[in-house]
Amino acid sequence: MFDQYPNQSRWGAGAAGVDRAAFDEGLRKHMLRVYNFMMLGLGVTGLVALFVASTPALYVPIFTTPL
Repeated sequence: MFDQYPNQSRWGAGAAGVDRAAFDEGLRKHMLRVYNFMMLGLGVTGLVALFVASTPALYVPIFTTPL
């Protein structure tokens, strides 16, 4: 692969010596956890919205206010 800046050190290759594959694996695990929490939050939001929309005692006060 072509190295555009051959004289600059690469990020992560410093004194800590973190293996690139281990860093990528840790980042992947972290992002999967974040996306799973986001999916769970969207699911809960959808279920609450469905419950409120199907219960007139809940949605009438919401939609009749000047908000």
